[in-house]
Amino acid sequence: MANLTWGKPKLEIWKVVQGSTPTPVDWLLFPDAKQDSAKLSAGKGTKLEAIIEGGEPIDVLYRKNKFTFECEIWVQKGQSKPIEEDDGVTDGFYSLRLTPEDSSLEGWQLDKTKVSVETTWTSKDGTLLKYTFEALEPTSGNVLKPYTETYEVQRGLTAIDLNISFAVSGDMTNEKLYIKIDGSVYSNNIGDNSITIELPSTGEIVIAYPKTVTGIYFETVGQISGEVISDLSIAINLISQSVSLVSCENASSVSISGCEVVVVNAPKATTVNISGCDYLENIICPSVSLLTIGSTSIQQIQAPNATFVDVTGCSNLTSINVPKVTEFIFSGTKISKLNLPLVTGIDGDSNVYLESAYCPNAESVDLSNCTVLSELEGDKFTYLGLSGCAFTVLSIASLLRALVLKHTIASGKTLNLTGGNNAGYSTWTTQAKADKATLAGWGWTITNKA
Repeated sequence: MANLTWGKPKLEIWKVVQGSTPTPVDWLLFPDAKQDSAKLSAGKGTKLEAIIEGGEPIDVLYRKNKFTFECEIWVQKGQSKPIEEDDGVTDGFYSLRLTPEDSSLEGWQLDKTKVSVETTWTSKDGTLLKYTFEALEPTSGNVLKPYTETYEVQRGLTAIDLNISFAVSGDMTNEKLYIKIDGSVYSNNIGDNSITIELPSTGEIVIAYPKTVTGIYFETVGQISGEVISDLSIAINLISQSVSLVSCENASSVSISGCEVVVVNAPKATTVNISGCDYLENIICPSVSLLTIGSTSIQQIQAPNATFVDVTGCSNLTSINVPKVTEFIFSGTKISKLNLPLVTGIDGDSNVYLESAYCPNAESVDLSNCTVLSELEGDKFTYLGLSGCAFTVLSIASLLRALVLKHTIASGKTLNLTGGNNAGYSTWTTQAKADKATLAGWGWTITNKA
């Protein structure tokens, strides 16, 4: 937060339509000005004096100040002119408003100006356009009016239909949501915090809502394509869309199903659910706690703060880093080693590449039909489904010894070592057979190959 209104301003313009008042979505962003070129100046109004004989004034009258704003912008490839001109002459009149870099501070607005343009070129700067806004008498009020930004505006959305709901603070009964598409403006009262607006055709959507709205949720109903980039959304829900990138800096919840998304960037999301997205290569979700992914293309996952993870169906997943996970579900992956120091529950049937698992705090573990699994480290187990695995004589002996040394005396605990390439009982060491008997006496149910 700043104390002064200096720094980089936000400039917005609106071409005046006689008898109309612009809505928050009618204002157009003016390109960023060249550094130190933006300047509002006031020409002091004419001074009139009443002078008596002898030269002494008995009264003074000042005319109103005259205001002029000027700035320079670079001519850049692919960028159109914000105001069309013919050798410096523009058509009609424009409103201009300025929001300071700290948008909570007061800026200003000129309701009616005449704009002129000067084109210059130097080898240092290239082509520059200098815009001069000369303020004229408005329909009402002062020429220079105070202005403070009260609406958030999001530009560049593309969708046929949007279902929009809000998390709000304060009384929003008389507050409005504005949406502009193909030049038409739609508005509705926010009222009871939810609203649905059906939008026609296709095209760029501009949406504006009061700053007192603390979050916004977009759900696409129609078809969109390309990229979904939203800094204001608190939730994203995309179904069967042709989007390659989803970036939502402030979303807390992300749900994507049946899309062609390649990258998901949701740094603040705590819940992420992605399914049927078979082009997915990367997710950037460092804050996620509940993570569900079903994608045949993703190979690596980093989720350092996830506590629940389900990667069932990630058939090409070879590496996963989830050090804080407490419940882990996976099936049909290519993961070969698990390092899950905090996990208490594992459900991982038919992971035929899995060789070893470190899970010292795990209680319920089902790793049935993990055909090459031969190492499991832990001693707090209450259920162990290891049928169809490849535990050797030595690894079975080590596992049983750890359970006995833990003194796990309780009924209802289960260990299944049947099937697959698990070593048969007849090949077990004497100590392993004794440990099985001890555990059985403590209430364990242990089944194994003969």
